[in-house]
Amino acid sequence: MVEVIERGEPAAMLAHWTGVYYNGRELGFQTMQEVVKRLHARFKQVRWMKLAEIARYWAAKELTTIEVAGTGLQLRAPYACPDFTLRWKTRGVPAGLREVSGWQSIEPGTWRRDGDYAVACISLQKGVNNLLV
Repeated sequence: MVEVIERGEPAAMLAHWTGVYYNGRELGFQTMQEVVKRLHARFKQVRWMKLAEIARYWAAKELTTIEVAGTGLQLRAPYACPDFTLRWKTRGVPAGLREVSGWQSIEPGTWRRDGDYAVACISLQKGVNNLLV
C-alpha cells in the first residue's frame, strides 16, 4: 500500500467478512486497525473512501479536461465529484477558496500552497466549472 500511495494512486483494501471476524476473535479487524494506524502515522493526506467514491473520483480525474482560461482554469467534467483535488503551477491565489496549511485540512472549498503549486479541493459539478486565480 505504501508504494501505491506514494505514486498518488488509489490504494484499496478488500476484506472478506469471515476474515475480519474469524470465529468471533476479530483478528482480521485488529490487523486492519493496525494497518490504518501505521498509514496515518506515515501519510497525512490519506482520505478514506468507499469503492463507489473511488470509482467516481478516478473517472472524473481521467475524463475531466482542464484548460487555462483567462485568469483561471476551466474544467469540463462528465461527472460530478464532491472532493475533486487538482494541483497546478501558479503564484496566484484561487478566488473563493479558504487557504489551509496542512494536507489533513484539505476539503472541498479549500486550497493550500505546495511550493510553486496550488492544490485545491473543490466540489466538481458535472459540466463546466471555472476556478478563478
